[in-house]
Amino acid sequence: MGIGELMAASSAIIAALAHISIRQGMRTASPLLAALIVNTVVSTGGLTVCFYQDSFSELSLKTVIWFVAMGIAGPGFGRIMRLIGINKVGLNPSVTISAITPFWVTFIAIFILRENPTFWDILGTISIVSGVIILSVRFNSTKKISDWFQKGVIFPILASIAYALAPVFAKLALNEQKIPMAGLGIGFLVGNIFLLLCSPILKQNVSVRNRPDIGWILLSGIFNFCSSSLLINAIMISPVSIAIPLSRTAPIWLLIFSYLFLWKLEKITKQIVMATVLIVLGGIFITTL
Repeated sequence: MGIGELMAASSAIIAALAHISIRQGMRTASPLLAALIVNTVVSTGGLTVCFYQDSFSELSLKTVIWFVAMGIAGPGFGRIMRLIGINKVGLNPSVTISAITPFWVTFIAIFILRENPTFWDILGTISIVSGVIILSVRFNSTKKISDWFQKGVIFPILASIAYALAPVFAKLALNEQKIPMAGLGIGFLVGNIFLLLCSPILKQNVSVRNRPDIGWILLSGIFNFCSSSLLINAIMISPVSIAIPLSRTAPIWLLIFSYLFLWKLEKITKQIVMATVLIVLGGIFITTL
């Protein structure tokens, strides 16, 4: 396993901690407020590092444009589509559909970045995506899968495509100049501006009933900054078609951390075992074969 693959896999572990923290904070905080806070923390972290390293003086206009595109695609448009999708079709279908992001990434990376993933990389991607989908679907749900295919299903699909475009735009920027922290600073700042401009569409208030929950969201922002820092550096030194699938193994870590930190005892089912095997196999295919 190279350093890039290790960074991508590590970003998934920290992303799971971020998810646990934001889930605690969103008990009383609105999703829009949580998104704005997390984006602000990540952007502030990236801008601070850039100012400390005096990186802004080196940035070219082309690099900035690609980072702005990254911010519009992922933290901006992608997050909005995901929030609307959750409202339209529910959390579980939305999360399941968003799991196909690595597929889009692989295809886009082949055609735009001219990457050449191996057979094992593609098989690993399929294995990880399949495991995440199996882990996300609740087969005992009263809502049929056929019920997902209504008008609202387009929103999580668009979100998955937007989240696939974001790392590709980041890679294009980093091919110009290797200043990854500028990507976080600019991208997540642009994402917040986009969110605020489009907030009337979301029809959500920026509110919180229990102020201590803000602390959980801030903690999630810190974890997100660490995770995003690892991932954007992984994208810089590794093919996007390898880094992104590895970064999407967070659900299995989320399951482990939910038990360790939230004392949420999950019953070990065949579904969980199958999903775990597929995700682990996918990681092995990508990193060792």
